[in-house]
Amino acid sequence: MSTTKLEPEFKPRTIRYYGGKAKLADFIIEGLEKSGLKKGMSVLDGFTGTSVIAQELKHRGFHTFANDHLYFCYALADAHLAFNHQPTFRKLKLNVGVLEYLNSLKPKNGFVTRNYSPFEKCERMYLSIENANKVDAIRDQIEEWKDSELITKSEFNYLLASLIYAINLVSNITGTYGAYLKFWEGRSTKSLVLTPIDVSPSEFHNQAMCKDVVEAVSKQHYDFIYLDPPYNSRGYFSNYFFLEMVAKGWYDNIPIPQGVTGIPRNLEVRSDYSSKMEVSGAFQRLMNKCDAEYVAISYNNEGLLPQEKFLEILNDFGKVKLLTQEHKRYRSINQDGSNSITQELLFVVRKK
Repeated sequence: MSTTKLEPEFKPRTIRYYGGKAKLADFIIEGLEKSGLKKGMSVLDGFTGTSVIAQELKHRGFHTFANDHLYFCYALADAHLAFNHQPTFRKLKLNVGVLEYLNSLKPKNGFVTRNYSPFEKCERMYLSIENANKVDAIRDQIEEWKDSELITKSEFNYLLASLIYAINLVSNITGTYGAYLKFWEGRSTKSLVLTPIDVSPSEFHNQAMCKDVVEAVSKQHYDFIYLDPPYNSRGYFSNYFFLEMVAKGWYDNIPIPQGVTGIPRNLEVRSDYSSKMEVSGAFQRLMNKCDAEYVAISYNNEGLLPQEKFLEILNDFGKVKLLTQEHKRYRSINQDGSNSITQELLFVVRKK
């Protein structure tokens, strides 16, 4: 009896990320399809985060755009969207694969080692000294290749994304980088290793951006715009500063680590969507600028804007449909596990 080999199920690559949509991707994209999204249409994921939804959209045959104002999120999205096959890095003319070359670099006591590992007088424990040495060596090499124009911008982001994924697997944290553990958790004792990023084929030239979301939604016309803004006052920069710092580097604008955690406030990026005073006006300005027939917004029943207020704002822009799904709350909000269910809200607006 002959058997048919099934294609492996697509699974977006992601990191531990507050508000991540990996487990809600089917609910969200099926909600968009029920609202009029068809294969081949152009879709912007305006607050892409770890790019889970953008990866899914590309894989499912949509002309995909992604945006985030944090550079490390942009790098992740670009790594998945810019290529329809594995990048070749042909200008480097290496005798081995590029990731193999980077994994074999001589360790370096650089910026990360001196400031975020227990090296010499530093007490911070985000990474082991061994892994911090690797991050310094790899990040410096990637920057040197970029400055020498031996890699393209998207190849640079692919390597940067590979490093971010690798750091995530060995970071000595509970889930965010707002604090480090005072003991070495199991994963943090493993060696950092870069691994290839799966690239989905596509008939489209898909694109990632690193812009303010208002600029991104008005840059061109899209069939659909999907928005997944912050729900509450938890700042994404302060919780993921380490990844943002690695992405931006320490070459032009040198980070200034402050306090016990070492958060470099001189790099801080704030969002009006995380401010109770600003969020209502921010959404009104954003909706006004969205150049699309349909705008879908993921929100949460515990967000800064109550559901009734959100509907009031959105009704001014068109006909609104609301889809809901219960799911588990992000664990670090409620460590004892009580009241662990929250409700995802998906508003879909057909603009007037």
